[in-house]
Order: sequence, then C-alpha cells, then structure tokens
Amino acid sequence: MQPRATTAEIANFEEALASLGVDAATLEDAQRSALDRDGFVVLREVLAPARLDRLREQFDREAASDRPAAPNAMREEKGTRHVVGLLDQAAETAEFRRAAFHPRVLAAVMHVLRRPFRIGGLYGREPLEGFGQQGLHADWMAPARKGEYAVTTAIWLLDDFDLDNGATRVVPGTHRRKDAIDKSLAQPEAHHAREFVIRAQAGSVLVFNGHLLHSGTRNRSGARRRALHATFVAEGLPWLHEEPAPAAARAAFSPAEQWLIAPQAVDPGRS
Repeated sequence: MQPRATTAEIANFEEALASLGVDAATLEDAQRSALDRDGFVVLREVLAPARLDRLREQFDREAASDRPAAPNAMREEKGTRHVVGLLDQAAETAEFRRAAFHPRVLAAVMHVLRRPFRIGGLYGREPLEGFGQQGLHADWMAPARKGEYAVTTAIWLLDDFDLDNGATRVVPGTHRRKDAIDKSLAQPEAHHAREFVIRAQAGSVLVFNGHLLHSGTRNRSGARRRALHATFVAEGLPWLHEEPAPAAARAAFSPAEQWLIAPQAVDPGRS
C-alpha cells in the first residue's frame, strides 16, 4: 500500500479531488446531462449493502443518543428525527464521513459548481408517520447569475424512497429560473405543476443543484425513511448552517479531505 500523501503534498483543490478518486470518467455523460437539464440526478448503488447496514445502525444509535446538537445545526422540525454533528470526532460518525467523500458524489458536485467547494453541513433526517411535509424551497434562494451556481446538496438514501414514506420532491429545471421564488410555494401543502417525487432504492444518492426547488413530503405510510444530507458550498460563499469539524477531529480526515472542510476547521496551507 502506498503511504498516504501529506497535506503539503496536495498542492490544490484539483489534486485533492483526484486523490479522492474523482476524474473525468467518474460521472457518465447521461448523469452530467441530467444535472444540467433537470438540476438533479440519482446515482444508483453508491452504498454497498454492508456499508448501508452500518450507516443505518449508526443513524439509529446517534438518533437515540443525548449528544448535544452542533451550535449551527439546522432547526429541528416537529415529527422529524434529526442526527447532527456528523463532522465531529465521535468514532460513531466515521462511517458518515466516509460516505460524504464518495467520488461519484464529489464528481457530481464539481460538475454543478465547477470551482472549489467545501462541505457546509452533514446531518441525518427521518420524517415520522404523518410528518415531513415541507414547502417547496431552494437551498440557495437567489437565482444563479450567469449560470454560476452556489450550492449543491446530496441525500444518501438509507431506506427506499417511495411515494408514501416522505421522499424528496423536486421541480425539474427550476435551477435555471431567472426570477424570485413564488412565495406561495413555501406553504407545505402547495404544489408545482412539474413537481416529481423521487423513487429510488436504498444505497442511492440524490444529488441536486442547490438552486432547484425541492422539499420533503409527508410520510403517510409510517415506513422508515432515513437519509443522510450534505450541503456543498462554493468557495468564498457564506453558509448559515456551517458545521465545521472541531480542532480535535481534524486528524480523522485525510489530507485530501481537509481541502473540503470549512476554512475555520482547518487551513490546508498550515500543516
């Protein structure tokens, strides 16, 4: 086995992505086209069954723990189980971190943002029966300027997504909108004529442009719908729900991964 490169040996963000397994062939042409045209893509079979089992176990363990939420964690919704602080030093979260740096996911993010980025947050979400319905929204509210996008979101499916268990809905093409979002769509029961509910098997990852209209839906069946969420933010942009890794956690990240951590967590130029 080759020795792991030190931070100093990785000179820039592009080298970091390459070290993490991202290259020109990581995404298929059809997947790139879907991101450009529709604003989202479902990457199939990203998580192997054994890893999927470990992630489910760790999700449940974290959800049942009394570990405090991260300071900038997103406000929890009623009737929805949240798991936060997944970039910290806890050994139980290591499997989540490994999933977050999957090369197919990072390749999709890079295709959307087309410039260096960082992980702006990593958390888990599970709507319980009768809950989970959200208003349509974008993770970056302002329209993209000159086709330059600010945010990309990835959702790892730990359980199957279907029409009845609170799966994510998206509105294809709305990442290219030129105007502000219609405020009426923010009402949970509002619908868009072109909305589409994602149906996919556990182990898949939904990656979408952060300017795309989307939301969770109501879990009507009560079937489990656990998911891991990560938001990737273009370099130099602020992110309200930043979840940087504490200083004590830095050693858990590889030198290449450190290039994707929030700047206040680690400066790759100082090793």
